[in-house]
Amino acid sequence: MSKKNTAHQSLLLVRKKMKFTLSNLVDETKVLFTNAQYMKSLKFFLLSTFLFFGVILTEAQNGVIEWTPAECLKYAFVHNPAIIKAGNVLASDSVKLLQSKAQLFPSVSASADYNYAWSSALGNNVVSNNSSGLAASATADFMLFNGGIKRMTIQKYLLASKSDSADYYTAKLSLTENILNSYIQSLYYKEYIIVCNEQVALSKEQTSAANSRRELKNITSSGYLQITTEEANSNLNLIKAQNQLSLSLLNLNTLLHLPADSSVAPVTSAEWHNPVPDGFQNFDSVYQAALSNRPEIAAAEMNLKIQELEIKMAKAERIPKVSTRVSTGWNQDVLTTNATGGVNASAGISISIPIYDQRQIATNIALAKISMDDQKMNYETVVYDLKTAISELLLNINAGKAELAAALMQLQLAEESYRSALESFVVGKMAPVDLLAQKTEWTNANYDVLKARYSLILNEILLQLYINPSND
Repeated sequence: MSKKNTAHQSLLLVRKKMKFTLSNLVDETKVLFTNAQYMKSLKFFLLSTFLFFGVILTEAQNGVIEWTPAECLKYAFVHNPAIIKAGNVLASDSVKLLQSKAQLFPSVSASADYNYAWSSALGNNVVSNNSSGLAASATADFMLFNGGIKRMTIQKYLLASKSDSADYYTAKLSLTENILNSYIQSLYYKEYIIVCNEQVALSKEQTSAANSRRELKNITSSGYLQITTEEANSNLNLIKAQNQLSLSLLNLNTLLHLPADSSVAPVTSAEWHNPVPDGFQNFDSVYQAALSNRPEIAAAEMNLKIQELEIKMAKAERIPKVSTRVSTGWNQDVLTTNATGGVNASAGISISIPIYDQRQIATNIALAKISMDDQKMNYETVVYDLKTAISELLLNINAGKAELAAALMQLQLAEESYRSALESFVVGKMAPVDLLAQKTEWTNANYDVLKARYSLILNEILLQLYINPSND
């Protein structure tokens, strides 16, 4: 039964990956280039890369589809191979359940036989003998009593079908979280590109001011190189952002299993996301809803019940089994002058009593009990993980709202500080390194706002999946 835990473990792995994704993305955007000797080669690289991505982005306009997350999921649930395979497991369960129910009926077999025989005796007189016969028979076997194993087998397959159905919806939830993560990453990078373009414009403004001061011989050579290198660095960050957006969209298209000539264009979150109001949800209400609705909980409960039946079925092997057989037949000799034939019938009851089986039954019972302990531990682990995930989500949402508010305030102050620093730099009252420090503060503030906003959106959506995971 350990294979039943695979979907739940995959879901946990998805959540762990999603915790640090946006943080890593933001960290990557804060690297600045300061080495002036690479200036010329860097500019050549930027120019060629801009041209390359310009072609790529133009071609991407063909077959672009604007879908909300709900529309993406609707498509993915029909076309994603993992979901299709999980659905095939449910179809197999239905076949197995029908087969187990058929075991309640007698097994009936029929046979027919034709036989031709020839023999001769050599001696003073040659004697030959030919014979030919037809025969037919029918047999019915029926298990009258086997300790209830047949009915328990039916119950086991019925529970297994329910467990696999819960695993199917767990797989859909895992895919849902992966798609949402890629979708929100793509939105993040779309806004990140806007910020990068703003930073490029600011860098050009800085370079223009530096050129003016250079004409007036009011700036050192090293200071001038710092300013111009910053412009190249801003262009490079823009290229990285465009590349990351392309990768996020590619990952999203792969999860959806879209045709190669199609691509999804994410819709801004304002059109499909409703923020969670302050204090609207508390732990107890979310936890109780999750216990009732989450498929991984249902699967763990079904596996416990299945293991209880496994123990009962193992113990039932100690009980004597009673079966019956009824048969009838007909035969006819078709060659002799006086053809003979007849009809026969028989019926009997058989009792099988296990006496000694090399401890096979006792071993099966012991192994079933060990598996039961494993399933109990698995259920407790699933419940514990559920509590932990909900607690973490609620904490992240509450902290995320405060973080977003603080980041927005920081952004406003950083922009004002930079504008003031730029004015001082233009008139020669501020050194280049101090201006770049102010610009870095403003840049980081922009990234912090993006990180806080999209982390909050993702956590709020995940919370809704705990309250009401959709099976459609």
